[in-house]
Amino acid sequence: MQLGKLVNMIKIYFGGDKSFADLIINAADEFDFQRVDILTEAEIVYWIYGGGPKLIKHPWFWFFPRKPLILHWIGTDVLTWQRKLGINKSLRNIVYFGLWRSLIAWRVKIGKMHNFACADWLCEELEEIQIKASYLPITSISQQVVELGEGRIKKCYDFV
Repeated sequence: MQLGKLVNMIKIYFGGDKSFADLIINAADEFDFQRVDILTEAEIVYWIYGGGPKLIKHPWFWFFPRKPLILHWIGTDVLTWQRKLGINKSLRNIVYFGLWRSLIAWRVKIGKMHNFACADWLCEELEEIQIKASYLPITSISQQVVELGEGRIKKCYDFV
């Protein structure tokens, strides 16, 4: 790789679930980007699982949104948010997760964030807590297919 090309690469920080991050990186190998390990060095933040960088640990990230954020919801993170805003709601949860949800909506509105979900039903569950997401699956099974004979092929199913 040429040094000039490395300098012009977009720097992406992958946060959250590292195993899913590796899958995304492997799937996007034809794109030129540099993976960075420090959030402040990134030009784009791609967060898998949860609501992104924790609001309490990174308030500057949420209140002064200079870096675009891609947030990929993968399952139990949606359940956690539903519980914090519903069944297990306390004054602390209502304030903390309510503010965080409002900041997510604001970042989406100003074009600094996009939400994805691994399943269409997760999109629906996110909608119940007023978070809009697009369906974009992540698979943890290789793209290898197995030939069963007579030209039929079978693909293994993926689940988390």
